Amino acid sequence: RAAHRGPPRGAGTVRHAGRIVASAVVVALLACDGDPKPPTGPQPVTGPGFVRVQFTTPNADDGAVYFTVRGAPIDSLISVYTLQSADSSPDEKQVITAGAIRTGGIVIFWVPDRSALAGYTVVLQQVATRGSYELRDLEGYSVAIIP
Repeated sequence: RAAHRGPPRGAGTVRHAGRIVASAVVVALLACDGDPKPPTGPQPVTGPGFVRVQFTTPNADDGAVYFTVRGAPIDSLISVYTLQSADSSPDEKQVITAGAIRTGGIVIFWVPDRSALAGYTVVLQQVATRGSYELRDLEGYSVAIIP
C-alpha cells in the first residue's frame, strides 16, 4: 500500500478556520475607534460584601485603637491586627485593635448591602501609644467606613 503524501487529512479545514478567526479579530479591531471610554464618576458599590474601617493617624507609634461601629447587621469582623469585639446591642459593636497600627484599613466587616453604607457609622473612642498604652489626644485622628 502506498504511503499518504501531503498534508494530513483535515489540515485544510483547520487552516480555513484559523483564517476565519483571524479575519473576525481584524474586523473587530477595526470596528473599535481605538479610544476606550473609562467609566465616568464613581461606580456604585452594591450587593453584599466586606467594607473597611479606614483609620488615619498623625503618629507612627500607635499601639491600640478603640472604636464603635453602629448599623445593622454587622458581621464577620476581620483584622490583620489583634482584634477584640463585643456587641453593645444588636446593631452596635465595640472594637479594639492592637499592634503596630498605622494609617490604612484596620478592620473589615461584612454587610448585606454595600450601597446602604449611609446607615452605618464609626466613632473613634480612644487611641493609645505602643508600649506604654498611654492614651492620646484624638486631634488629627479619624475613622471612616469605606466600600
